[in-house]
Amino acid sequence: MSGALGPAAPSDGLLRTALWLDALACAALGVLATASASTLAALLGAPAGRLRPLGGLLLGGAALVATSAARPRLEPRAVGGIIALNLAWAVGSVAIAALGSSVRTGLGRRVIVAQAAATALLAALELRGLGRARAVCAPPA
Repeated sequence: MSGALGPAAPSDGLLRTALWLDALACAALGVLATASASTLAALLGAPAGRLRPLGGLLLGGAALVATSAARPRLEPRAVGGIIALNLAWAVGSVAIAALGSSVRTGLGRRVIVAQAAATALLAALELRGLGRARAVCAPPA
């Protein structure tokens, strides 16, 4: 299907919910990383100088995901891009935790793996929701 999904229909409920959860999680982590970088750096063994820009990146991502979720018609390509970025984030996070070069504590590595798992779960929910919405909105064969 090449066009937009919608207007907001019951078939896109899972997708919209997953997108809003994604936006909320990005915003919460972004605020936390930006406002509490020094405290987090001490707890997680991560450089504060990397946490602040990471927080800004997450806040920008939250805005983009929220904008997509709020549209009357969901754009499959935009949602696909969000899913791809979430999966890349999850894989990259696991790689950072495994290499351990920029995170020096066990707690820091566990937090990174936990947020990677949550991000992968959101991507899976978004993918399932996108599939459901496409199946309902697809033209008859």
